[in-house]
Amino acid sequence: QAIALKPDYAEAHNNLGNTLKELGKLDDALASYKQAIALKPDYAEAHSNLGNALKKLGRLSEAEASYTQAIALKPDYAEAHSNLGITLKELGRLDESIDYLKQAIELNSDGVQARMSLNSAVNLAVPSWHFPMMNDEERNKAYADALELAVRDGDFVLDIGTGSGLLSLMAAASGAEMVITCEMSKTIAEAATQIIESNGYKEKISVLNKKSTNLIIGEDLPQQADLIISEVLSSELVGEGVRATLLDANRRLLKKGGRTIPQSGKLRIALIDNSPEIFDKTSVASVKGFDLSLFNSISPKKLTSKLRDKPMLLSNPTDAFHINFTDTEGTLGQEKIIKLQVNQDGLCVGLIQWIWIHLYGDIEYENKPGECDSHWHTPIYLFDEPVVAKKGDVIEIKAVLGDDYVWFWKRP
Repeated sequence: QAIALKPDYAEAHNNLGNTLKELGKLDDALASYKQAIALKPDYAEAHSNLGNALKKLGRLSEAEASYTQAIALKPDYAEAHSNLGITLKELGRLDESIDYLKQAIELNSDGVQARMSLNSAVNLAVPSWHFPMMNDEERNKAYADALELAVRDGDFVLDIGTGSGLLSLMAAASGAEMVITCEMSKTIAEAATQIIESNGYKEKISVLNKKSTNLIIGEDLPQQADLIISEVLSSELVGEGVRATLLDANRRLLKKGGRTIPQSGKLRIALIDNSPEIFDKTSVASVKGFDLSLFNSISPKKLTSKLRDKPMLLSNPTDAFHINFTDTEGTLGQEKIIKLQVNQDGLCVGLIQWIWIHLYGDIEYENKPGECDSHWHTPIYLFDEPVVAKKGDVIEIKAVLGDDYVWFWKRP
């Protein structure tokens, strides 16, 4: 009625758009917002509301443009900053998302949506496993010892995957003349830059917000590195393109005869008994008198949580795969049958896997379950059904190693 009485009433068109959006009539809402903007091009709220409707329709790139326009018209518009940050998070542009959400909070410290979204974006950009990794004393000692052996006076060191900057700091402290480190996450790279400066190594260490596969000799790096260090390994050594990353670095970024840390790794496995802890983490039986065991049929076959107690191994440890991190030729996937002999009676629910790493020289690291308080998990691969195992029995395991994954299961 307001619009009928005053067709050029921009605010009424905007409010009608809000009402239509709440009624779920998103296309009609878009038309109202666009009419409001046509009547009043500098109407920041209408641009922001248009962004909200576009976002609900899944048209995220268009929503981004609307929010950006709203902010250009009204730079202190906290809600538009927040909504743009949320949209960028959904687009996977986490570093930009974090920047806008922080600005939203600066503009309106009471904005709960911005605070919750910022926490979500930071969790994605800076996964919580960084903290136990940085505090892993055994890992840190192994890398520090390896760097003491590997770094030579005058060395140019490339560190792939900056994180907190710890390995770069260790390399510089070990005598490297120059360290360049690269990090994909802008948020992490900026934090590492501040850490390096606060520790007094600004002149020796440079941080690049770039993937190692995009580094160019002569532009990003003055020359090929004497030593490449990295700690981009998962609990299975592979994953997230690790092997391709290191292969590229060895081929392009390392001097002929140059050194790397780490140099190789092994995936080790052993059969595992059904301890109370493992049962509680992987299956269910009777609860309060109700049989819930059928739920086990939909349980995942791989468990990645850390065990609190030392597990009972029902076979001797066996090396499933050996991975060469100094490779320059590339490797094909591997498949094999591994025969594990039971060394004591028990109810075998599957196998447990851990890693052994050769860092440099005689420096090794192994996170054998129950013997090392490691930040790396020791994954458990469950059999389809538990096996009543007797000493001397042989259980055949199918093992598959791809470029970016590993998997184990029991053969029939």
